[in-house]
Amino acid sequence: MRSKAQDEIFCSAKYRFLVLAVTLGFWLGIARANPYIAKPGEAPLRLRIATCSVTGGFVHLYTALENGLFKKYGVRCMPRRSSTGG
Repeated sequence: MRSKAQDEIFCSAKYRFLVLAVTLGFWLGIARANPYIAKPGEAPLRLRIATCSVTGGFVHLYTALENGLFKKYGVRCMPRRSSTGG
């Protein structure tokens, strides 16, 4: 059980402000620090992607290509389909 002094500390405006400031500081610092997103003016990385067939196994790749996920991270993809004779 907490004493009256401890209750006053936890309910004080200073404590609440401190908790809010620390939380916002961490949140804003993490939100800005994404080293993987392409910087403005940076040349995109060129990448060739070869797939052997159009099946459900590549659905993640095709979804990312169609929604521009690679462009967001500064990668210009050139998908190629390789056909093998059998």
